[in-house]
Amino acid sequence: MKAADKILEKAKARVEPELLLVLERIAAPRKSDGAKGAHRVPEILAEAMRYAVTSPGKRLRPALVFAGAEAVGGKGEEVLAAACAVELVHAYSLVHDDLPALDDAATRRGQPSLHKAMGEATALLAGDALLTEALGLIADPLPKKRAHASARRRLQATFELARAAGAGGMVGGQVDDVQALGKVLDADALHSIHARKTGRLIRAAVTIGGILGGGSDRAVERLARYGSEIGLAFQLIDDVLDQDGLVPILGADQVRQEAEAATQRAQDALRPLGRRGRPLHALAEAMVARLS
Repeated sequence: MKAADKILEKAKARVEPELLLVLERIAAPRKSDGAKGAHRVPEILAEAMRYAVTSPGKRLRPALVFAGAEAVGGKGEEVLAAACAVELVHAYSLVHDDLPALDDAATRRGQPSLHKAMGEATALLAGDALLTEALGLIADPLPKKRAHASARRRLQATFELARAAGAGGMVGGQVDDVQALGKVLDADALHSIHARKTGRLIRAAVTIGGILGGGSDRAVERLARYGSEIGLAFQLIDDVLDQDGLVPILGADQVRQEAEAATQRAQDALRPLGRRGRPLHALAEAMVARLS
């Protein structure tokens, strides 16, 4: 098994059981919620969130959170909740992307899209819930697994995730993508959409790992540079595999060359981190070499 495959399998084994526990904790009332009955997650909403979160996937973004923490000397258990939070945001984005108003996809990862399985209204609201709960998951000071992280670092990580997912990031990229339907965009416009719609969450994953793993400002900045470059490379390879996006403009060979150059820049950013950056190196290489 290749190094990247081992990293992804390890991340999946860590994060998938924890995701189920996270959903249970989301539904559990706390004294701070107020009177009895003031906090209640409807069963249909809980089922929809489970459906979205437990669908098959590589768990790339949680793997980047773990590897980002390791790159600065942190430990996986220190960022487990953050890895789950990033995956909740990714799941939300897929649920909303599949809706009829956007991509109108009937299936996702070999099974019916959430709106096909449980209805559009439930899918829309489940996505809203996943996004909101993800931010609370990082900010929450109560779980012991995050007791080591200072309030400043939790605040910084929460802001990083909100910024990546918000109006100037993932959502903004999606809006521009929708507005571009039927139009011919130039390479700069497509690069901008790629950087926000796909790249920002990938960058946030590795950066959050570095923040909560105790990294210095300089180390976190290097992780952010790495994340920006591999986020671009990831989407460029998607274009090659799907034969769309930048491929009709630049050609598949040039797009792949751009992806390889971005991957090299990402790995260059990691050089001062030494051996600790090896998992991130491996993940970058796997992203540009992938066939699906």
